[in-house]
Amino acid sequence: MALALTFTLAVGHVSASEVPRLLQPFIDTLRYFCSAMCTASGTIVALMLAALGLSAKSDRRFNEFHYRRLRFIARMATVVFVLSALLLLLIGIPLENAEQIPHDLLTVVYYGVTTYASVLCGVVVATVLMLNRTVAETIEVVGLDHDGHPILDGAEE
Repeated sequence: MALALTFTLAVGHVSASEVPRLLQPFIDTLRYFCSAMCTASGTIVALMLAALGLSAKSDRRFNEFHYRRLRFIARMATVVFVLSALLLLLIGIPLENAEQIPHDLLTVVYYGVTTYASVLCGVVVATVLMLNRTVAETIEVVGLDHDGHPILDGAEE
């Protein structure tokens, strides 16, 4: 998110007359990005079900934190899905053809879409990093038999 914001600020102030020229290639890229984020978030939710099934079928007892983290990752993936679907819907609106919209508002739209996309990207990266950590810890406990791991219930230690 910070990287996208840095690049946007590096471009400098964008005038209303430049916005349609800058926005069109960005919107074309966002269509692919949003579609990929919808697919990724759906896959993450499916992975959460698999991780939950693995945790439940294991002979180990996981503590409450493990299950809360799985639920949080699933919620984050759902937020990503909703935000991606909304952004996909919003970028389909042909603002450059609307004569009723003041040109100064197009600059606000440009910065708003850029900020929205960077926040969405940051949420996706954070979600995937949390998923990676959860999967790695589950593998340690279930596959590598690490006793005394912090995600195990206290009775297991």
